[in-house]
Amino acid sequence: MTGIVKTFDRKSGKGFIIPSDGRKEVQVHISA
Repeated sequence: MTGIVKTFDRKSGKGFIIPSDGRKEVQVHISA
């Protein structure tokens, strides 16, 4: 998936991406 980051909270590791193919925004979570 490719797109643009709409929001991202570094503290919680959560955010939203707007996909470049026009689909609805997607919630993401990063863990390391």
